[in-house]
Amino acid sequence: MKISKLLLGYLLASPIGAQNLNQADLFLAAEGRVILDTVEETAEEIELVEDQIVFANGNTFHGKLLSMGEQGVSLTTAHSPDTLNFESHSFSQLNFASSELPPEYPASEKVFLINGDTLPGSLTALNDDALTLQGMINDSLVIDRKFVDKMRVNIHPQRLVYRGPAPLSDWEQLAGDHWSLEPDGALSLQDSGSIYQEVGMTEQSILRFRVTWREDPQVRLYFCDDGEADSSPETANLPTDRYYIDINSGGLQIKRESSNGDDRWTTLVNLSDNIEAFENKNLYVEIRCNRTLGTLTLYLNHILIREVTDEQPRTKGNGIRIETTHSMELPTILSNLEVHTWDAADEAHSLEKEPSGESDTLIDLAGKRMSGTIRKLVDAEEEGERHFLFDSPYSAEPIEIPHERSSLIFFQDPPEEEPANGPEPHLVLELENQGQLTVNELSFTEDSLHVSHPLLGELQIAREALRKVVALNPPLEP
Repeated sequence: MKISKLLLGYLLASPIGAQNLNQADLFLAAEGRVILDTVEETAEEIELVEDQIVFANGNTFHGKLLSMGEQGVSLTTAHSPDTLNFESHSFSQLNFASSELPPEYPASEKVFLINGDTLPGSLTALNDDALTLQGMINDSLVIDRKFVDKMRVNIHPQRLVYRGPAPLSDWEQLAGDHWSLEPDGALSLQDSGSIYQEVGMTEQSILRFRVTWREDPQVRLYFCDDGEADSSPETANLPTDRYYIDINSGGLQIKRESSNGDDRWTTLVNLSDNIEAFENKNLYVEIRCNRTLGTLTLYLNHILIREVTDEQPRTKGNGIRIETTHSMELPTILSNLEVHTWDAADEAHSLEKEPSGESDTLIDLAGKRMSGTIRKLVDAEEEGERHFLFDSPYSAEPIEIPHERSSLIFFQDPPEEEPANGPEPHLVLELENQGQLTVNELSFTEDSLHVSHPLLGELQIAREALRKVVALNPPLEP
């Protein structure tokens, strides 16, 4: 594949796109020899259908892991009528099969301990001494603040919430009735028409789709749409709050429609070149919509094109409307339509510089930093909206910082203490929602899981949450 000259032009004209390239990248792109992929594509992990016990010499046994304890590790396998038993310290890795319906554990927060372990859960309490995390560990786990390095707040893990456009029966037909699906489930758009569906777009969402054509493309896709404007003839021409992306022979536009004041239409992106410049008449679109901060980020064929800011009040709809306004001799094909939830703050915080540790530091969703002391988490039932009570050296009174606007908290460094005596941790547990624990001892059955942690002591963990166990110093021979 080659990068199109039109796309290269957009990239070079975009300050965001250009700053990601060095001179060698630009030369290769101009020569049409590379695709510049500025989006980190996460490969799907291979799902295991059986548990595994792996040894340092490469030997692997497949089956179902039943238990681990003083009697060793037990595994049943189709290749043996008897249960296989191995010594508890003989393996290098235990891998657990993916559940067909994995349980959903609270994961709106993630606590990072001073030893590097990470605990996902939901923050239910915080005071001067400790914080309480509800989730897969002990159901409710109290953690001393001196063991906490930092905490992510308001996490929205990326997950697929919609995939389409098939089946057509899930869509509300607003106009026309001549659209059809290709054998692969793609939507063939040849006559004028309009369909709408609620697809679960959240405050931070990723919208992806592919458009292919043989003649001239012609498709308009509304998003963050509540569907009210087209629900009846009386509301058809009334202003509403939503976005749309228009792809046609004249290029590509993204506009914001607003019900606020006289500025009903605002052009956010205008790429008004000949659409035929795209190679193979094929365009993969990705839009990252952050309604919390009012930003849209556009990628075309996996290349970052532009980030724009929407100054209007945030949209509230969670639906998509697909529209064509006139008939075409040859159809435009829309396929690979997906909506994902997205945690924009997680990407931004990967570049955050850690503070000195002399005090607590709170970073909000807009990236603003505040230093001082976090005294308490106040629940909504207790007093107004849920918020952190924050002592600042620049304010005589405590400051209330809304929980929903908070994103990352660095905790003050604890006083140095003598290292605790005890066995060195020798196992690393990988848990659901990117949790990780380094433990001294581990035992489990089909229904329960117990560990001994060097900081938190004895813990009980939901058995279904365990994904992998890695031995830090496995023996070379089982």
